[in-house]
Amino acid sequence: MGGAATVVCLQQLKSLLGLEHFTHAADLVSVMRSVFTQTHQ
Repeated sequence: MGGAATVVCLQQLKSLLGLEHFTHAADLVSVMRSVFTQTHQ
């Protein structure tokens, strides 16, 4: 349950940062990798 909440929070963070390309994978590693590799946009 905590993992799902983390993913939802990170997806909200994605929208705040304005990231266009984001992973649809639900695991934390994929989500974090997507956030950190796209912070240059």
